Amino acid sequence: MNTTLFQRKLSEKGVIIATKLKVGAARIFLGNTSISCLTNKMLPLAHIFKGDSPAIEASIFNHSDLQQRVQNLASWLSDLQQAPFDPKIELTQKIAADIAKTPEISSAAQLASHYAMPLRALQRLFRDYLGASPKWVIRRYRLQEAAVALEMGHISSLTTLAMDLGYSDQAHFSRDFKSAVGCKPSGFNKKVWT
Repeated sequence: MNTTLFQRKLSEKGVIIATKLKVGAARIFLGNTSISCLTNKMLPLAHIFKGDSPAIEASIFNHSDLQQRVQNLASWLSDLQQAPFDPKIELTQKIAADIAKTPEISSAAQLASHYAMPLRALQRLFRDYLGASPKWVIRRYRLQEAAVALEMGHISSLTTLAMDLGYSDQAHFSRDFKSAVGCKPSGFNKKVWT
């Protein structure tokens, strides 16, 4: 999980093989280890998973057939599961889905109240299963909504958009938007369409 803007310039020729997990699902592979230990880090598999990491890396990256590479990764992840199903994963997924579909949710305190759980418990759940705070996740979803609205041209003013997203002022919204997207909201359409 990257909580900061991540950019990498790709040049020449190459292949990226990755997997996208459902919210909280990485915990299945790490047992009782908090996901926060991986936040904002890029680590080789061998640093995270002991044992056959060099062999699995070789089977993924050295195989000539791309489909076989993907299949090797999927098989390895399937075999790697370290823990039985954890109901907190399902809870984390439900909360994240609620954040995504309910624009009115604009604070962690509001979210904790909605789920009748102490704020600290919600923060621990997110730290351990998502690697980010509830505030960060809420803000990320709202900034994604803002980016889509800006791209579609559905914005009458940035001040109104900032207020609708729960920001106290446009300047705070613009700083958060730039830190997430890489440019200010006022220049976003130009960047998207060029």
